[in-house]
Amino acid sequence: MSKVIYGPVKILFLIHNPGITGPGRIVQGLAKYLNRQEFALDVLCPEKGILPDELRKMMVRVVPLEYRKVFRNLGDFLSL
Repeated sequence: MSKVIYGPVKILFLIHNPGITGPGRIVQGLAKYLNRQEFALDVLCPEKGILPDELRKMMVRVVPLEYRKVFRNLGDFLSL
């Protein structure tokens, strides 16, 4: 029998605070201990701050969270 390989499971976290508090601390711990061959971790958070800096040091992809675009799109959605 052949083994099917799908690659790592992709995980995306959305964190609104760039500090290492509550959810940020959990994401930092996951980034440190998750098996990177089994899981691919990306974090959507503000670009500047202690959390994104620490995650980048751990080779985690940080996707910048741009509040203006989020709230503009949210406003469009709510006006429907």
